[in-house]
Amino acid sequence: MKPLDQLDDIQRAKLLFELFPAEIPGLVAFITDRCRTIREDVRMNRASWDDPYLSFDSWLNKADKVWENLRHFDGLIAGSAKLFSEQLFDRLRVWFTAHCLRLYAHSGGYSNPKFATMIHLLFG
Repeated sequence: MKPLDQLDDIQRAKLLFELFPAEIPGLVAFITDRCRTIREDVRMNRASWDDPYLSFDSWLNKADKVWENLRHFDGLIAGSAKLFSEQLFDRLRVWFTAHCLRLYAHSGGYSNPKFATMIHLLFG
């Protein structure tokens, strides 16, 4: 295996999945919920947006791409390391998904506390 600092985002996501497969369904449900929340009230979310580096429209686009992949692979992403890593962590989608990972790590919605530690280790 490559050193951690040489893994790309897809490889990091695949490693996370392989180390904690029982935690992935809850994480995928959380990401799905975050996509839904953003899409339900675009006007309010746009008004409260305060990121100077990324426009809300760009963020919404990333969330929509993740949402499309989650819907397209309906339930399969949580059961496949390949789908999980390639469909949620490819290219610019990783910005949104990694953000959801960090939120999930702080939520306490997982059963293994080492899962949150690994999220922080792999995705800051």
